[in-house]
Amino acid sequence: MNYPDSNDLYNGKFTDGDPLNAIPASIASADHMNAIYDELKALITAGGLAPDFNDLAQVSQSVGSQLRSKRLFDVSGTANAILLTTPAGKQPVTTLNNYDEFSFIVAATNTASGMTIKIDELAVMPLAGPVATQIFETALLTVRYINGVFYVADQVNPQTGVRVSDIAKLYIDTVDVLGVGEYALDGAQFSSRNHPLGWAIVSASSNCIDQATKDSDPITYGGYWGFVAELDGSFTVTLPMIGGEFIRMFDDGRGVDVGREFGSWQADEFKSHTHNFSLASNNRLGNTSGNARVEQPIDNNAPTSFTGGNETRPRSIAYYGKTRL
Repeated sequence: MNYPDSNDLYNGKFTDGDPLNAIPASIASADHMNAIYDELKALITAGGLAPDFNDLAQVSQSVGSQLRSKRLFDVSGTANAILLTTPAGKQPVTTLNNYDEFSFIVAATNTASGMTIKIDELAVMPLAGPVATQIFETALLTVRYINGVFYVADQVNPQTGVRVSDIAKLYIDTVDVLGVGEYALDGAQFSSRNHPLGWAIVSASSNCIDQATKDSDPITYGGYWGFVAELDGSFTVTLPMIGGEFIRMFDDGRGVDVGREFGSWQADEFKSHTHNFSLASNNRLGNTSGNARVEQPIDNNAPTSFTGGNETRPRSIAYYGKTRL
């Protein structure tokens, strides 16, 4: 809003007039007053309120509401070409400034790079960065505008506040206390209906297997996610079980830990080695005289006595293993 273009303004502003200097008083016309009230009504409705002549606190309430809440758009378009529309009763976006941020619930997981976003009547603009299946359905996505391009500012599970980039990762904690959105890696289960983001990420991994296979050997398949398809189209998912295990980085073809599959279990083992020992010839036992001689036979397959514990291991501290959904 600006001052009206009127001849009775003095230096561009309203005045009470100055008869001594022949300056007439300004007159507030109907156009002037209508412009003011239209602007105030727009401000009030943008905060989700219905204008009420008798409520003198609506402007402050509306401003406070808008400062506290993120702008959420109606979402349409396709998975790769997103259309964002300001909800009815809200003021549409007509211009963009660097570092403006906008949030919305993703309607469909993207299937390709080269995504675009169009807000209201503004031009279509690229969303830089994501490749296929990195923007997930049901996630709360916040994008940031910089010089004609949108960038991903954040992508979270709107129910738990967990960042999508943190979902299904392994976390080691010094306390055995779970926070919001955290789960112990103890084989517990969850439904894909309650955690669609978790299921979307887990189901794309090579260590997500049928639950029947996982149940057939819980030790061997302890590092795997399990799933069961339900009749309603959802999936029951079980978490990995890592209690008591050491974690080793996946070889991925490097050649250090040859033949390992991602998430696979490996038993403890000594590295192949040998020991040398020496033996003096013609060992005699006891006192001998003349030509009498007693010799102790040596069995080269004789076992040693047992020593050690129930596994081969380094020193360790038992901390808590968990993940986030």
